[in-house]
Amino acid sequence: RRTTNGRVRDAGVAGDPALDRRLVVYRTADPVTGEALEPGAVGELLARGPGVVEAYFENPGADAATFTADGWLRTGDLGSVDDEGWLRLAGRVKDCYRCGGEQVVPGDVEVVLLGHPSIAQAHVVPLPDERMGEVGVAWVVLEPGVELDAAEVLAWAAPQLARFKVPRHVLAVDAADVPLTPSGRPRKFLLAERARQTLLPS
Repeated sequence: RRTTNGRVRDAGVAGDPALDRRLVVYRTADPVTGEALEPGAVGELLARGPGVVEAYFENPGADAATFTADGWLRTGDLGSVDDEGWLRLAGRVKDCYRCGGEQVVPGDVEVVLLGHPSIAQAHVVPLPDERMGEVGVAWVVLEPGVELDAAEVLAWAAPQLARFKVPRHVLAVDAADVPLTPSGRPRKFLLAERARQTLLPS
């Protein structure tokens, strides 16, 4: 299959930004430092071009928070742009956390956990930690009739993840108790709050 402008389509990408003669240029940057990243590296997607807004109307405060000093729009999305210009989405910046100084993209961990035969849903959120800064908590919805064995899940997942990506805790939650947005996405900030209430001393 090919895109609308004749390029061969890669089934794993989010799309080709050059459509209808309106070009959006994307690059990635470290969400914390703003440092430009190499092609293929996952970071915050920055956008600029004729199809991208240049500023808010009479709102310099919003401009400063949303645009870089050289005019790139901070999208708040995580993704990568490879050396051929293909864009892949990886999640939202606000959902990421740092464990021992390393950035963790929850989606990377969730994909692995969903490969476990007992897990129907996985939602990874951060938990404050005195030594590591933050650690991961995996809320999992189990398949019917299965009981959670957190130690077994972690032992199964550990060989497939970098050490800093392995969750510290695995907690079970009923599907009906996963807080959702109107569009059906998990409200991760509420799951993170629930993790703090469950695991941290009051």
